[in-house]
Amino acid sequence: NEEKQSFQPGWRNNQTSSSFNSVINRAFTYQTSDELNSSIYVGKHETYNSGGYAYEFRGRLSDLQSNLSELY
Repeated sequence: NEEKQSFQPGWRNNQTSSSFNSVINRAFTYQTSDELNSSIYVGKHETYNSGGYAYEFRGRLSDLQSNLSELY
């Protein structure tokens, strides 16, 4: 029962237009395990696929601070 749809920032349902930059939009777009270069997680009671949503912390500090305020 894993969520795989893409969203708009703020976890709003996906719309056709967006005023956010591509880095922010990518954080709300489902990515496969291959895209994230990740592997499955085996927990005590369940095994979890490795796809999901991720924000990549790269770039200038001022850009990161601005982007983080948009990720709520």
